[in-house]
Amino acid sequence: MRITYSPTANIGLDKILVYGIENWGEDQAFTFFNSFIDEFKLLKAYPEIGQKYHPKNKTLGLKNIRKFIFKGYQIFYQINLDEIYIYAIITKGADVDKVLG
Repeated sequence: MRITYSPTANIGLDKILVYGIENWGEDQAFTFFNSFIDEFKLLKAYPEIGQKYHPKNKTLGLKNIRKFIFKGYQIFYQINLDEIYIYAIITKGADVDKVLG
């Protein structure tokens, strides 16, 4: 099983890294960023670890979405036959439907 990142998920990861570099320095930022990569390996091994998520906005057309919380971030993903598709990586307080829509 492979992990695929949506453009929105890639932007989320970029923001995490940039924020870390600007606020904690490069070494700590990469340590934090790499902890996400390690967590994705866990997700790959146990794809159903996240809880089922039901978007408030049903018109988004997203089905079988799961949410996994890690270090103050919400990771939204879908399990497909041979991949885990990560839709978004956002802070806990972000408007999920806006990001996923």
